[in-house]
Amino acid sequence: MKLLLIIIYALGSILSTVTVLIALQLLLTGKNRLVWFGFALGGVFLFSHTICSVISPNCFSSMGSFDTYFYVISPLLILSVLLLVKKMVKNLEETNRQLNRIAKYDCLTGALSRYETEKRAVYEIERADRNRHPLAFLELDIDHFKKINDCYGHEVGDEVLRELVHCVRNELRAIDQLGRVGGEEFVVLLPESDAHEAKTVANRLCEMVARHACHTSASEPLYITISIGVVVYVPDSAVMDTDPDTRFKQLMLDVDAAMYTAKKAGRNCIHSPAGMQ
Repeated sequence: MKLLLIIIYALGSILSTVTVLIALQLLLTGKNRLVWFGFALGGVFLFSHTICSVISPNCFSSMGSFDTYFYVISPLLILSVLLLVKKMVKNLEETNRQLNRIAKYDCLTGALSRYETEKRAVYEIERADRNRHPLAFLELDIDHFKKINDCYGHEVGDEVLRELVHCVRNELRAIDQLGRVGGEEFVVLLPESDAHEAKTVANRLCEMVARHACHTSASEPLYITISIGVVVYVPDSAVMDTDPDTRFKQLMLDVDAAMYTAKKAGRNCIHSPAGMQ
């Protein structure tokens, strides 16, 4: 029994010493000073109290005011733990907000990420089905973007992408969505827009971008043009039999083909499939 008490006392002493060293290290590094120091100090007294209680139930009667110290420090231990948990929860919430933003938005341009663009497009397709309203898709691509990267460097190319997103957003409504789906390729969702309205927006974007001077870290303003494909989804009983995800993928194939047709037609123009009025 005596040997067991000695082992318990030695173990408690070691743990208390380690706790003190951790507290000192945290005090020196300046990380969560008050919380960890209170946690460490309360831990030392808790271990000491436990050890003394095991060794002798009458231990505190010979230690004067030590028992009083324990009952003062123990609440500090509890408070420290609560503060630590609160800080951990706050850090976790902040991390979740950052991860949520990373998932939803393109970190370079601030446009919607590809994943979020697809998610919102499927939602808009379902909403168009319910309301029987058209939904327009625009895919725009910067003409000869590779030349900008080759001549001025990728940093300037990134600045041009950010400038393009800023300009396009200024021309869109609050309900419209702009997402980045490739290197220099973007998709615009225009809810409740028919073919005429979609082409009007696409032409306006082409003209606006062509006359806009991009001020970057390059020594001179840069001028770019874009090519745009236009496709309009019109709900009807035939297409609504398919899954919304399948319809979205088909619409993306159609608008992508329309955009490349615009490039082949000379760039700085728009194109929509034949028969779209």
